[in-house]
Amino acid sequence: MNRTMHASMLANCIACVTCLAQETPPPAPPPARAPQQISGIAVTEILTRLGARLEHATTNADLRGYRVQFDRTDVNGDGNHARSEYVDRGRYLTSQARAGIFRAADANQDGLVSRAEYTLNRIITDEAKEIIDAADSNGNRQIERSEFISLFSRRGMDRRLTEAVFAALDTNRDGRLLTPEYLRTWGRWARSAQPPAEQRIAARRATLARPVNAPTADSAPRRRGPRGRQPPPNVDGVFRRFDANRDGALDIEEVPPFVHQFVFPADANRDDKVTREELAAFRAARPSRGPNADTRPPSAPPSPRRSGGRPGPPAPEQFIQQALQFDQDGDGQLDRQELLEFARSLRRRGQARLRQGPRDGSGDRAQPPGGRRRPDRSDEDEPPP
Repeated sequence: MNRTMHASMLANCIACVTCLAQETPPPAPPPARAPQQISGIAVTEILTRLGARLEHATTNADLRGYRVQFDRTDVNGDGNHARSEYVDRGRYLTSQARAGIFRAADANQDGLVSRAEYTLNRIITDEAKEIIDAADSNGNRQIERSEFISLFSRRGMDRRLTEAVFAALDTNRDGRLLTPEYLRTWGRWARSAQPPAEQRIAARRATLARPVNAPTADSAPRRRGPRGRQPPPNVDGVFRRFDANRDGALDIEEVPPFVHQFVFPADANRDDKVTREELAAFRAARPSRGPNADTRPPSAPPSPRRSGGRPGPPAPEQFIQQALQFDQDGDGQLDRQELLEFARSLRRRGQARLRQGPRDGSGDRAQPPGGRRRPDRSDEDEPPP
C-alpha cells in the first residue's frame, strides 16, 4: 500500500510540474543596454563631438579594401576569421596584439569574426587613430593630457568635458594615452547601444547604392580646408598616424584603404611594406602639385603635339593623374561634383590655349585651312551643368 501511495504522489507531482511548465511564459528578453555617459552625455555623442563619423564616412573604395584584406586571412573562404586563422597563423603585429584585436572585433562573442565584424572594427580603429593621434604635437607617439585637452578645446569642446573624456580613455591613469589603451575604450563607445555589425555595414552599403541625385547626410563628401583640399601630411606625420607597431614600416593592414594609393606606390622592392626611406624617396621624386599642374613623372615623354605646335591630348595615364587631383574626398573615384570641376578645369585650359594660341610667324594666330578663323567662344558664359 505504501508503494502505491508513493507512486500516486510521484505521479501527482510530475503532473503539477508539467502544468506549471506549460503555463509559465518564456522569460522576456533582456532590455537593450543604455548607452554609457560622460558628464551626462552619451558616449555616442562624445564620439561625434570628437569628430568621429564611424561607418557613415566609409566609401565603396574603403569597403572593397577591407574585404580584400579580410579575404587574405580567411584561409578556408567561409566568410569568418577563426582564432586559428587570425591569431595563431597571422603575421600582423604580435600574437598578443592580434588576440586583442580578435576579441574587440568579435562583438557577439561567438568565437568567430565575420566579415562585417572585421570591417566595422577596422572602420572604428582606423578613424580613432586618425582623430586621436592628431593631438600628438611633440611626435613622441603618445598623447599627453595637455596635448589632448589643447587640441579638442580648440575644436570647440567644453574644457571640463574634454578633461572627463581624457580621464575615461586613460584607463591606467598615467596621464598619457597609448594606442591599444584608448582603442579598447573607443571601441566600446562606438558599439554602445548600436545594432550588430552586419546591420550597420548592410545599412551603409544600401546608402552608398542610392542614386547620385538622391544624396543623404551620410553620403556628403568631407571638405577639408578653404577649397576642400589640404596638403598631405609629411612623412613623419604619416608614420606617426599609421605605423601602429612602430617598426618603421607601413604594412597593408595598418593603412586604411583610402590611403593606399598615396603610400603603396612607394613600395620600391614590392614586399607589401613601405619604409620611411621609401616613402621619402617617392615623395621627393613626385612633389605635390596643384590641380592644374603637369602631373607627368620626370621620365614621361612630352605630350604629343598636333601640327601647328599645339599640344595634343594627354596620354591616358597622365589624364587619369590629372583627374585624380580633383578627388576631394580621397576615395579614388570622381563623383558628379568632382567630375564637373575637372571638366570645367579642362575647359578653362582649352580657352586659355585658344586665347594664347599657336602663332604662325606673322604674329597672328594660326588659322584653320581655308583661311577662316573659328569663332572665339572664350567670352561666352559657361553652359549650366
